[in-house]
Parts: sequence; structure tokens; C-alpha cells
Amino acid sequence: MADTFKGFITSDGRKLRISHNDLVDLPEKGTEISYNDLKDLPEADATLTKTGAFADAKTVGDKFTKSEERIQELKKAIDDADQTGAEIPDNVVLFEEVEDEENPMDIESFVKEKIKENLTLDADGEYIRLLYGEDELGKVPMGNSGVEVVPCTGVTINESDMNIDISSAKSYKFTATVTPADCTQTLRWISSVPTVATISSTGELTVVGEGATVITARCGNYTDTVNISIVDSNVSVGVDKNGGWFISSGAAQLDSNTMRAHTYYGDTPPAQYYTDTNYDYGVPLKKGVTYVVNLENTVSEAFYGAQIYDASTASRLVDAGWKNAGTKYMYTPEKDDLYLYVNFKYTAGGTTITDNILQQIQAAFSVSTEVS
Repeated sequence: MADTFKGFITSDGRKLRISHNDLVDLPEKGTEISYNDLKDLPEADATLTKTGAFADAKTVGDKFTKSEERIQELKKAIDDADQTGAEIPDNVVLFEEVEDEENPMDIESFVKEKIKENLTLDADGEYIRLLYGEDELGKVPMGNSGVEVVPCTGVTINESDMNIDISSAKSYKFTATVTPADCTQTLRWISSVPTVATISSTGELTVVGEGATVITARCGNYTDTVNISIVDSNVSVGVDKNGGWFISSGAAQLDSNTMRAHTYYGDTPPAQYYTDTNYDYGVPLKKGVTYVVNLENTVSEAFYGAQIYDASTASRLVDAGWKNAGTKYMYTPEKDDLYLYVNFKYTAGGTTITDNILQQIQAAFSVSTEVS
């Protein structure tokens, strides 16, 4: 790769065309500017941000600075072309790579630290094993090394299954009890899904994204596990009018009723008379997570009713009945494959839900979670 960034500048009479806008503050793609305006291009700290955008850039993140020398050469070439008819040069290098002196990356230290975090020794009475994470890099027989090994006979994680809010700033540390107390084998921690959460060699948990993972504590041939769910406490749910959910052959079906409004999960509401046999429009509930359904009393004459369906048995598990605005309904599933549907009405006897009433309900309604 070349050490310079080629601007791909092409000529058009006395004008230049910038064929891209991948550097900070460059004109829009295809914009024509006169060469006199080159002085207004960014002076420095223009950072490459698109992978594959520049054939002559070595690395995403390389920085470039404007080359006054190259710009002057280009101006002279254009002036000469006016007088002599010479061809105006193409692919002129206007930006040259500069070193990022603010935060240079110490690759050697980075690699050493990663090795330090993941490299461990373990012994089981027969071999001394060199491990990188869970991968065995090599082993040597114990022989007469004189190393006394006290093998592990059991390991128990001291924490229980846990639900964690993805936005929580709380730190989580896992500990384990190893027997016997003088065991000399290494206790190791593993996360089954690192894209959900990672765990350090000392049991520090780092949340990465939504989902579920299994945390395993391993010592010798013994393991123990806990289940971790990372959830978003704000549940996205829509509300639409002219229909309500009712049970039909174990599934939620949407009727046509101008005095009802209803929730839906996803980007668009279902059509009237739709039977949700796949439970696509119900809010999916996670086992062990407490869900809080709330209609603020800002729309005091409204009522809501929550229903929960069980996809595994194709049945309605809960019909909570009508609840006043300002009253919360809470539910903690004991299993997965459950889905929440909610209906709304305005006044006890029911009245037509207008667009204005619908907007009030939409603003006052929410589904959130409480996690431990």
C-alpha cells in the first residue's frame, strides 16, 4: 500500500471534481469546485472512516493532512494547460498521511496484556498444563517435579441465576467456593456467549448486549453454572385503535371494534380479524423477568386489560381483567414462550376511541421490566 491518499481529482476545464466525500468536510460527491477553493479543504485530522473506500490507504483510521506542495503543483499544471494546451494531470495526491501522535497504540503492551489475562497454568497430579483461556497449549508430565498438587473435588458458584438491565451501571462480580479449601488447581471462568457478556479470570462480568449466556466456573474436572439474561428495561410496543384482542382456538385474534384499542409488537399493526397463531404481535416475555404494565392516570377515563398467551400449549394463560388508569399490572413469567397482549377502552361503558383519545393512550401507556 502507498503511504499517501490519492484524491482522485479529475479536471473539467478550469474546475475540479471531487469524486467522493469520505474525508471530513469534503464537498458532496460529484460537487464541482474551482482549484482556487482548494485552500478551504480540511487542513488536518481528516480520518479515514470507510473500509475499502480508498485503495491507497493502509488502514482504517489513518489520518491525512492537506499537502500545499501538491496543491500548488496542481494549480501550476492547470495554468500551464491554459497557455500550452498540455494535459491536466489526473489522480493528483492532495492529502498525505500524518502520524497520530495523540494516542499512539502500543501493540506490544496490548498483546502482552491479553496474554497475561488469558494464560494460566494448571496441574492435575499427572500433568502440568499450559492453558490460553480454555485451550490447552501444551502439557508436561509432573514426574518428580516436587510440586504438590491438591486436586479439586468440587466447585460451587456463590451467585444465583440473574437478570441484568443492559443500561445498568452496576458492576457484577462472581465468586465460587472450591473444595478442598487448599486446592491448588486453577479456578477458571467462561461465558458461553461472549456477545452477551464476558467474564474475566477474576469473575468480573462485563455486559455486551441483549440475550442470554451461561457463566461456568471450572476447576479441574468440576464445573458449576449460572444463567444470565441481559434485558432492555424499556419494552417497545405500539398501540392502535378499532379492534381488541380475544381468544380464538388458543391464539389471540383481533376483532373489529371502534370502542377498543390494542397493543401490537413490531413496526406495523395487524389487520382486523387477524388471528395471531404465531404470536408475532404479542410482546415476548422472558422467564424470570418482572414486567410492569402501566397506563398513567393522565388519561383517567381509560381502562386497560392484559392477556398472556402460552405459545407452547396454544392457550391463554392469564386474563387480568379491566384495570383503571394509574393502576400497574405486574407479571413474572415462570417459563419462556409467553406473550403479552393488551386491550384498551374509554369510559366504563365504552365509547368510540377517536384519534385524540388514541394519542392520549399511546402517550400514557408503557411496558417496562424490573430486573434483579
